[in-house]
Amino acid sequence: MVSTTFQSTSTRNYPGVFCAGIICSGFLLGGAQVLLIRQTLAISGGDETAFALTLALWLLTVAAGSALGAWALTRNENLHQWFGSGLVALAIAVPLAVLLLPLAASWFGWIPGMIPGVVEILPALVIALLPVGIIGGALFPIASRLLMGESSQPVTRAYYLEAIGAFIAGTGLSLLFLPHVGVLTLASLSTLPGFMVAFSILRPGSRIWLLIGAILWLALLFCTRPLESWLATRLHPNMEILEVRQTPYGILEITRRAGQITVYENGLPLASSDDPSASEERSHLTLALHPNPRRILWIGGSLGGALPEVLRHPSIEKLDLVEINPALLEASRWFNSDEAALRDPRVAFHWEDGRRFLSRASPRSYDLIALNLPGPRTARLAKYYTVEGFLLTRRSLTPGGILVFTVGSSEDYLGGDLATLLASLQGTLAQVFPQVVVLPGSNAIFVAGDSSARIAADPQIIITRLRNEGIQPRYWDEYRLEDRLSVSRREKIRRTLATLRDVPLNRDAAPISLYFNQVIWSRQSKGGWANVLKAIQRIFLPVGLALLTLTVLGAVFVRILLQRREMIAAAWAIATVGITSISLEILALAAYQVRFGSGYREVGLLLGLYMAGLAIGALIAMRFHGHARRYLPIIQTHWILAAGSLIALMAWESLWSGAPVLYQGLFFLYLLVIGVLSGAHFPLALEFSGETLAKRGGRFYALDLAGAAISAFITGLVALPLGGMNACAAALVLLNAVSLSLLFNRVSPSTT
Repeated sequence: MVSTTFQSTSTRNYPGVFCAGIICSGFLLGGAQVLLIRQTLAISGGDETAFALTLALWLLTVAAGSALGAWALTRNENLHQWFGSGLVALAIAVPLAVLLLPLAASWFGWIPGMIPGVVEILPALVIALLPVGIIGGALFPIASRLLMGESSQPVTRAYYLEAIGAFIAGTGLSLLFLPHVGVLTLASLSTLPGFMVAFSILRPGSRIWLLIGAILWLALLFCTRPLESWLATRLHPNMEILEVRQTPYGILEITRRAGQITVYENGLPLASSDDPSASEERSHLTLALHPNPRRILWIGGSLGGALPEVLRHPSIEKLDLVEINPALLEASRWFNSDEAALRDPRVAFHWEDGRRFLSRASPRSYDLIALNLPGPRTARLAKYYTVEGFLLTRRSLTPGGILVFTVGSSEDYLGGDLATLLASLQGTLAQVFPQVVVLPGSNAIFVAGDSSARIAADPQIIITRLRNEGIQPRYWDEYRLEDRLSVSRREKIRRTLATLRDVPLNRDAAPISLYFNQVIWSRQSKGGWANVLKAIQRIFLPVGLALLTLTVLGAVFVRILLQRREMIAAAWAIATVGITSISLEILALAAYQVRFGSGYREVGLLLGLYMAGLAIGALIAMRFHGHARRYLPIIQTHWILAAGSLIALMAWESLWSGAPVLYQGLFFLYLLVIGVLSGAHFPLALEFSGETLAKRGGRFYALDLAGAAISAFITGLVALPLGGMNACAAALVLLNAVSLSLLFNRVSPSTT
């Protein structure tokens, strides 16, 4: 056993230093979590499934570390040395993880500009997260034991102090947003408190060791800029890196290769110079689909040379261009033609989310609306391609007006997975528009309008309309257009999509396009993940219902037959809340991105508020100490309400249309409340079980994190796109109701 007297004396001599050390461990872990999630979003093009996968692996590694730390408590007496050394190791591991993540992804086949599949991103995340998670998780039970001589509730106090540090990191990274400071530099800057406090613990009162800590930090900081330059060159071989900029909406990279300039946002190419095929497809082909477009709404597409081509059309009277990221205006200086077009008096810029702009636009405002976006690959992008998004679009179109967008496709052959995605989008459009036409090509062109729309599908009609406008395309001339839009190709794509019936539609609450895109991209990777995803889709509903049924039956079995029900009920409640809390985080972030366009910058604040809630909840638990049997069921009841209130929060969006800032604030408040409930639940459940030792706290903490990790994986990769937000929230209501039923026992909990 550990010498409690030794630990109490060590901690009593320097209580402030140890408390600062616990705060620093939370600060380093919270900062690492935010930075790694941001980096994963940047690598994956903002894909929420990658966010969920990062959270899942993060929680698993921290859970493993916590279990390892609990096991180590009985085998080590010099815990303050272990804690100080662990803090140093954590400070080194944080920037190392930030460096390793994109590097390891490239080892497993990821190429910048392509969305990585699970096969590429999963091993990279394991390599990056394992050291941080194991070290950070192991510090929690050690910190709890070190506080035993200072507090009657050491686990709760350690939980509280760690949450404070994580809140400071998450909030600070959101409010202090430095455009030209790289992620690796930010990670290195954040390690200074950890080094200083760690060496104060290892060598109390020694200024020499503090100086060593400062030198170590400066050496780490000195290496970051060369490493960032080397990493950018390593990830973009044979390219000149012109600019890298952190924006509130992601990482903006501008590269040059063989004279061609390309702009990437979150790893996805937005535009390239000297690409007439793409620019004329978005301009001349799009406009010629309508007989006389005068008022146009463009969502995205400010770069790449398409805008000047659009303005060549004399019929254009007004063009509203909506971009969510103002940094793209500065990037236009690399495209001379775009920079001149942006000053055209017919062009009006609007820096906001496109869906929000559509919701405020006057009815019947535009003859043509074009979505110049990468396609429905993420919840942030998929919201433009849902039934709800198309309803907003139709409301803004004049009679005879059309909506146009493109989705990556194939000229000659449509595989089953790609055809399913296209059929889903076609069916979703057909729910809103009487006319839907899908034109073939390497990018399938979707055109939709009311019954009076005169949509041009014949290449000769398009050519005639362009000639009447005095337009002679450089790339899409008469011969290429007739080849691309030949009768045989148009008929082939029509027949292929017509054979796919009963394909799920894309909706805000259930963005099935996320799942379809994940399957398509997984086909590019080895490992058979695409087949796994398709198998999951087939069994998702029956297996989900079976698991919920088994959960209810298991609870009945525990209540009727098993002894020590307090221990089992507490463990069940902790696992349930772990599942619920992380699921609601993922669902809330996805809903936030749908409503407000991006959560890249806000992810730190959202997670920071959750951590602040943990700290507040831990304080509440300390206030209720000794009354867990009374208050734990109340907290569990509030979890039922929390899951149900997410459904209400999403359903009541229209009530807040006149006050978007207040509606946005509700999401921040929601994450804070979830954190409060989590922070209060864990210590009370631990007390309810009758297990209050730090060792048991570490094991229960590992159980909490393991439940959350499994839930993050299932919710983000499967349940959200296949079941939808409302179904997920309803399942969480049932799980917490079952857990609540186990907390009502007539047997008094044991004490220690």
